[in-house]
Amino acid sequence: MKKIHIYLLALLGLLVSCDKDPIVSPSYVLVENEQVSATGSSLSIRCNIKSDVNIKEVDIECATHEYDLGYDNRQAMIKSGSSYTVKLTGLNENTDYYIRYRVRSDGSDIYTEAKKYRTAKKTSPIVTTLDPTNVTCTTATLGGNVTSDG
Repeated sequence: MKKIHIYLLALLGLLVSCDKDPIVSPSYVLVENEQVSATGSSLSIRCNIKSDVNIKEVDIECATHEYDLGYDNRQAMIKSGSSYTVKLTGLNENTDYYIRYRVRSDGSDIYTEAKKYRTAKKTSPIVTTLDPTNVTCTTATLGGNVTSDG
């Protein structure tokens, strides 16, 4: 009789443990080799993205405040081989922007932590002019070089 009670208790324990949700490991997104260049009112971003899920698409979100990140500030990244690239334009010069990546998979969206980047301050172009030569009453030869367009 004792053997039957122990067997029933063991069987009951197995049934109770089967009712629990299975342990699911969280998905991850790893951004590697991130290169961000700032020129005036744009940010160019290139990176590699690794994940344990099937990546369908990658978007980037950009806003001046971290709490403004979301759908309204989202732009698709272009995949080329194992790299993803995007150029964010129309930004304000010399301004901090928060960006984060959104990776779309079969079942869900995974977001990275937001990072802060600053757009470049626009500089004036650098132009050197040469002295005029062959000056006459109606003509002259002029020259110059643009060494930086700002």
